[in-house]
Amino acid sequence: MDGPPETRAPMHGGSVSRVDIRVRGKRADSAEQHASSQIATLASDLGALDIEHAPLTALSALLTACASTENRIAVRLATASAEAPEAPAIQMLSVDEVAARTGMSREWVYREARAGRLPFARYIGRRLMFDEAGLTRWLSKRRVR
Repeated sequence: MDGPPETRAPMHGGSVSRVDIRVRGKRADSAEQHASSQIATLASDLGALDIEHAPLTALSALLTACASTENRIAVRLATASAEAPEAPAIQMLSVDEVAARTGMSREWVYREARAGRLPFARYIGRRLMFDEAGLTRWLSKRRVR
């Protein structure tokens, strides 16, 4: 189940007994785990803050810091939705695999690739390789004709 991080925080200035922040459907790396731990600790500390007895200057400074942090979080959330998703890995095929899938000879595959008639052909170093998705699209177009 994918979704945004889940957070439980106090309502109306009450105390926090537990803050649960996790990323669903995704394995978090160490930087994400560290940041999640920091956020959980901060949320817990804020929930336990004794606002009634805190000096007004300290509360003013805290409010300024919270407003600045709120803006940074809003920017991060807005830009996160605009980030491009990770591209799927490209599966590459050898000349022999392409020859088998097309029913043509290895020589034919080499000749057509060299002539530029196989747009999914790529040289990786000196080795001729083929994008599997490109081959599948190319074959489906040829079979329609």
